[in-house]
Amino acid sequence: APPAAPAAVEDEEERADRARALAAVARSEANDAVVRQEQAILETSPMPPHKVLMRGDGNCLFRALSFAAHGTQQRFHYYRTMAVMRVRNNPGDFEEFLDGDETLNAWADRLSRDMVFGDHLCLKALAEVVSRPIVVWRQRLLNTDLPQSAKVTVFVPDGYTNEEPIHVLLEETALAPQGAWCGFADYEGHYNVLQAAAAPASAAGASESSPDEDDSQGIRASQGRRPLGAKYVLTSEQQTGRAHV
Repeated sequence: APPAAPAAVEDEEERADRARALAAVARSEANDAVVRQEQAILETSPMPPHKVLMRGDGNCLFRALSFAAHGTQQRFHYYRTMAVMRVRNNPGDFEEFLDGDETLNAWADRLSRDMVFGDHLCLKALAEVVSRPIVVWRQRLLNTDLPQSAKVTVFVPDGYTNEEPIHVLLEETALAPQGAWCGFADYEGHYNVLQAAAAPASAAGASESSPDEDDSQGIRASQGRRPLGAKYVLTSEQQTGRAHV
């Protein structure tokens, strides 16, 4: 075929440039819309004052969702399963958020295992599962002069209208050698639930309640759990469960 005329080549390049520019504008507008949406959520639903403690057995994120949705931690297995299914069934919505060289299938296989810590993909998926925003507050940064965007992350489900957010508190401590973590790099983390209402009468304090008793599934899952606030040292097999949000 004869080479394209210079004018035709220029027209093609101009069309490609225009398409890229329009795509960039669309992404920018979408990002701006998300930021406005997150700000609106935080303005109408600020950080709740009361904390409910979740068991620290590697399932704390899923326990938090179970408690927020049902008032009990016992359905954490269901929320782990649903999060993984959501990612498996909608790979295009999650692949760009993967870290490192891990494939989506490898991530799903890993997160399907009990006591593997939930990460940012789980939070995104869980927001879709419950059709409610999930607001993650980072405790160690709350009293700093950092902007609010550094202290809190909002995971907004697609098609969000005005559903009540779920608030969780990510409590991070410096990462000990071989320590397990579900927070950010160089820190180990644990998720607790934040709620507006005061803790129940059975709570261990005015603003903190103790973890509820597990059902038969939960007892099996939480055998050998670390006490709250203690270090949880993983086996070599469990080390593959280290992830971050």
